[in-house]
Amino acid sequence: MADIIQTIKLNLIDTGIIDTGIRVKQGDSGISFIFDVNYAGKKVFEAGNLPTIVFKRSDGVSIIAECTVDNDNYIYTIVGNELEQAGDLLVDLKFTWGGRESTCTARLYVVPDTIGKDVNPSDVYTNTVTIDDINEGVAKTKQYRDEAEQFRNEAEHFTPTGYQQLVTDVDGMKT
Repeated sequence: MADIIQTIKLNLIDTGIIDTGIRVKQGDSGISFIFDVNYAGKKVFEAGNLPTIVFKRSDGVSIIAECTVDNDNYIYTIVGNELEQAGDLLVDLKFTWGGRESTCTARLYVVPDTIGKDVNPSDVYTNTVTIDDINEGVAKTKQYRDEAEQFRNEAEHFTPTGYQQLVTDVDGMKT
């Protein structure tokens, strides 16, 4: 897979979370983010003052890293564990100037890996029931039916009450 580059526009004045609408796949790596950072409408870029980047995953784990510089932009390339957890992923860029910190935050969404880890190759459905199993079941059904009929015939020699009870018992065996 070719590397993917996404641009995220951030504003140091915005104190909220910027929803980027960017969706990435759980477990992916090699995705690069270019951060276009502004303050009051002006581009913020100092090659000697690289922001710290913190990824806060939906499971509460935070991953900290450093941005790099490329063509007067801050850039970060996903290594792997940043996208381990599906769900919202908050990305904080933290700048430090003269002892003062400024942070801007963006939200990405990590799409679950639907394949999972336990994968079986496609194959033809195999039915484990054999024709012998079916024939054995048919034979036992016929045997039970014959035994029930024999009990019914023998019951005719008993009293009507006993006969009725035996018929009820035999009929109950059919279900």
